[in-house]
Amino acid sequence: MKEGGIGGVEVQPVYPLELDDPVRASTTFPYLADEFIDDLRFTADEHAKLGLRMDVTLGSGGLLAGRTSP
Repeated sequence: MKEGGIGGVEVQPVYPLELDDPVRASTTFPYLADEFIDDLRFTADEHAKLGLRMDVTLGSGGLLAGRTSP
């Protein structure tokens, strides 16, 4: 990514399209649960090792701002 001119990634937590699926070994962690934070920390650490940046956004802004926001 860095060699291609991309400086990092943005993580935008959203609701999962499907819940836990033991067959696929996929697990959905609740927002801000310890496992969720651990995964974010791991991702941030790996990006830092590669010289990339990582940003976590709270969402698209649709509910955080509106017509009255400057």
